Amino acid sequence: MAPSLLIAYLQGGDRMSIYVVLPETDKKSASLIFGRELNAGESYFFNGQPQQGWRPLTLEWNLERSAPSEELQKSDFSLIIGAGVNIVLNDKAKVALDPVLGDDVEYLSVNIKGEKGNYYLLNVLHVVDNALALDKSEFRLRPNGEIGVIRKAVFDSRYIPDNRMFIYPQMASYAMFKGERFKDICIEHGLTGLEFEEALIASS
Repeated sequence: MAPSLLIAYLQGGDRMSIYVVLPETDKKSASLIFGRELNAGESYFFNGQPQQGWRPLTLEWNLERSAPSEELQKSDFSLIIGAGVNIVLNDKAKVALDPVLGDDVEYLSVNIKGEKGNYYLLNVLHVVDNALALDKSEFRLRPNGEIGVIRKAVFDSRYIPDNRMFIYPQMASYAMFKGERFKDICIEHGLTGLEFEEALIASS
């Protein structure tokens, strides 16, 4: 899967399709970088854990262009370079999506140099640990028998709740959503900065 964030479900016949919702990877979308060096052991992979006592990160836009003629756009969703597939969203996106995301996520405040608006790092709290169809997926096992690197992910929709955002522990940097509502809201409100990549679903 390409580096980016969310996995959503869209209606397809009598079942829903899963889409990985990723930050845009085209060269026209501006990304974010840390405004300081990270400390040793500092990580922004939260694995579904709420972040008590969160201190806002300081970020800045990465506006380097690959060609002088290109103009990078600041989107409603942005990728932080060097932090896996963590996504930052602005106030417009938060207000639009909060009714459907509800308590399944935590919005962690971040500061972006030169910006006066509110921005948030999206932390998904709802964990579904049986979302993977083990008999149809391809992965490596660690010496302790736990799932390690996943080469091919196939999801079992029977164990995934409708219209809720979630993460799967072995793919915790990819947020997922079952239902059309997330994508519909993004389209309705003109939210920019995401791509939707179809994931695999086990046939019933």
